[in-house]
Amino acid sequence: MEAIDFEALETALRRCTLQLAARLLDQQFNRDHSDYQGSSLPCACGRRARYVERRWKGFHSVVGELKLERAYYYCWECERGFCPRDRTLGMDATSFSPAVVRMIGTVGAMVSFQESSDLLTELAGVAVDAKQVERTAEGLGKEIAENERVHTEPLDAFPLPQTLHLGMDGTGRPRAGASAERHARVVLGDGAVWIWNIADDPFVGCHADRRPLSRQATLERSRKSSLRSHQPTNCSVGRTPERRTR
Repeated sequence: MEAIDFEALETALRRCTLQLAARLLDQQFNRDHSDYQGSSLPCACGRRARYVERRWKGFHSVVGELKLERAYYYCWECERGFCPRDRTLGMDATSFSPAVVRMIGTVGAMVSFQESSDLLTELAGVAVDAKQVERTAEGLGKEIAENERVHTEPLDAFPLPQTLHLGMDGTGRPRAGASAERHARVVLGDGAVWIWNIADDPFVGCHADRRPLSRQATLERSRKSSLRSHQPTNCSVGRTPERRTR
């Protein structure tokens, strides 16, 4: 049997298959004129938007480029137009299909925007430049932040526990706030010398414990210590008692 470049063969077959799927989608949507919903539709501003014509627009999808013809409505009051089909398909504010947006969000959260662009082209065959990846990823971040703001309970809606535990991994430095002053605090370090050297700065008067403890043992000891203590600013920290240099 002749030597076959199977990678080139399967890549070419995938490309041809996706192109065929894109043409089928084009034909399916462009034959369907059900997105025309009369001579006028309600606009977001509260007025009526008038039907103008059917307009073309190109979209990026996971099967390739799509060129769709859609009914276009325009509101003369707010001077804005929209296409009902774009809203139905989830593409009213972008030229990317929902599946492509999901891909961009996934790779954009893991690697740089340029690497994301390269991965989308190499693995999915979707050509999206780095700037488009950046804009789309930032837009998704804003949507997520707004969703969390609306659907997440604010932290001040819950009472603080009697003991607050702070983990220090060497990437930052703790700052004691007003709420922390009213509660027992426990610092869990990762063994770095500098953590214990600065532990007394934000947490004045911390108790020192020279014996090495596991994370669970440290939590249990600090819990018992805080229960016995009548001073709300008492703090238990697992470190050596003497001051060490870095």
